[in-house]
This record gives sequence, structure tokens and C-alpha cells, in this order.
Amino acid sequence: MPDDASSFTSLSGRVLAAAPELLDPNFHQSLIWVAEHSEDEALGFILNRPIDKTLGEVAGGPGLTDALRQIPLGFGGPVRPDQLALVLFQGGPAGWHCTWGLPPEKLETHLADPQCRVRAFLGYAGWGEGQLDRELREGAWRVLEPDPAMLDPTWARGLWSLLVAGDQRWKILRSYLPRDAQSN
Repeated sequence: MPDDASSFTSLSGRVLAAAPELLDPNFHQSLIWVAEHSEDEALGFILNRPIDKTLGEVAGGPGLTDALRQIPLGFGGPVRPDQLALVLFQGGPAGWHCTWGLPPEKLETHLADPQCRVRAFLGYAGWGEGQLDRELREGAWRVLEPDPAMLDPTWARGLWSLLVAGDQRWKILRSYLPRDAQSN
């Protein structure tokens, strides 16, 4: 990827799968949703490292309803692992995108929408200027289109090996996924 601005392509809304050769323990066999990607920086959330707890088990507060307390919690990345991020993933005609930093009452309105998923993460993955682009050139990551199954903590845990191998057979099982991951 040349460094001139005309060739920059944002990966916001795409998923990165760590190449098998990426041995950094922070990212080994990880799937990362790229939430923001500019020429200056990139930020994302690791999808396949569930903590096996819910938001209600680690946080409280006046805006946290019973429904929000059931949101699955995951390890989002090595940057600020003490910081909690509530993330809204929304699907639509232009694909999937995510937003974070919304107040709990705003997230509550999206819980019943089949085109939305709300997740909570401790920490995030972050890259400085040019770092992600350099890692892509070095072959550390494979860029994938997002799929709602990647947002299910139970499924995401086992998807990395299939995605990296290019095995698409898992897609026929998507219709069997419960709408609510807690219903497994």
C-alpha cells in the first residue's frame, strides 16, 4: 500500500482475522471488528475472546436494565482493558457498522431489533499512524466481510480456524443461531 492519501482504503466495518503466523499473544488467532480506520489510527474490538460473564456481573448503574445486564462481555483488546465499551452493531443495506459510547437507554431501544447486536467489551485493539497498514502489507491480517455470526460469543470462539482456512461451510448453520446468545 503506497503512503499517498489517494490510495488509502478504510477498513472500518470489516473484520480482521489474524494470520496463523501472528504469534503476538494479544492477537494470536483473533477476529477483530475494525470500528474506525483512518490514515492516523485504527481501533477495533476482538470478537472471539468472550469472558463468559455478562455486563450485569461486572457493572451496575441506574441506566442498566435487566435486559442490558444480560449482554455478553468479551475481552476487546489489550488497550485499556480496565475500560468498559458498550458497542452497538447494526446491519443494513450498506452492511454492518458499529457505534460505541451510546448511553444505556439508547442501547436498550436496539435490543429487540433483529438487525442489531449489543455487546460489551473490556478494552480495545488500537493501532497508531500507519501501523495497521504496515501489518497488512506484512501479511499479519486477513480482511473479511463481517457476518452476524461473528458477533455471537459462542460461535465466534470457534470461527477463526474456519475463516482463516477459507472454509465457508459454517455459513449454512447461521439460521440455527439463537437471536439471543444467552438462549443457548
